[in-house]
Amino acid sequence: MVSNNKIMKRKYFYIQMLLILFLTSCMSTKEKSRESHINNSKIVALIRSGEKEISKNHYSFDSIGKSLNQIFENDNKNIFILIQDSIDVKKGNIYPKYKVVTDVNVLRDLYVFSICVLNKDTLIVNNKYESYHDLDTLIYIFNKTIVDKGLTEKRISKSINYFNASKIREINFILKADINTKKRLSDAEWQLFFNSLGNINSFKKSIQNKMAINNFGKPFEYLLPSQKDAIIHVKRVSIILSFNTPCVIYKKPSKKKVSDSSLVPY
Repeated sequence: MVSNNKIMKRKYFYIQMLLILFLTSCMSTKEKSRESHINNSKIVALIRSGEKEISKNHYSFDSIGKSLNQIFENDNKNIFILIQDSIDVKKGNIYPKYKVVTDVNVLRDLYVFSICVLNKDTLIVNNKYESYHDLDTLIYIFNKTIVDKGLTEKRISKSINYFNASKIREINFILKADINTKKRLSDAEWQLFFNSLGNINSFKKSIQNKMAINNFGKPFEYLLPSQKDAIIHVKRVSIILSFNTPCVIYKKPSKKKVSDSSLVPY
């Protein structure tokens, strides 16, 4: 018969082991969370660098691409980076605000302009094969046939200054790179990814400038901070960057080109 003393020692041993396992698990979870936060910060910094390269007409993404590939090779979970314009009211400067999010409600919206990098030469735009050279025209058509017709309108509780608007129009873009399937993107594929992001940013600046001239009679950069703030909110452009998301293809390449010389983008 086992003595009470031995039973107590055995219980004490098991309790110690459970406590050690619990503390080890907590430390591991905390360390993983810290590492994930560092990686997310690195991704945002690399995205910013890639956007600067495009704005300067530089076309070498070897270093940026290698760094991004390395991060996603070690951490294959899918993350979303939400980019929306914000404003420094005192200085009147508009700047993009980057936020890493795990759940993106906009993906459940019916009208989202989707771009996925399939390879160095081909994009999947709204689930169809398209050439990068047609991207500006496709964005223009989306804006005219979906956004300008009010199909993306959302009601707001408080009206926006200058516009006296009870509704806003949202323009939602999602730009995807399927690193999980490919394992890594080539330098040329990263270039196509950042070029596409540059096209979206150019569209955004163009509609902001057009709205500024139509409503205030001057280009966007010369507006008052409050006027700039009103414009970026009444027609809100959201850009979501998604990694490790597969390209969804519904239709094979069309022989007929989408481009139409009679269409002037934006």
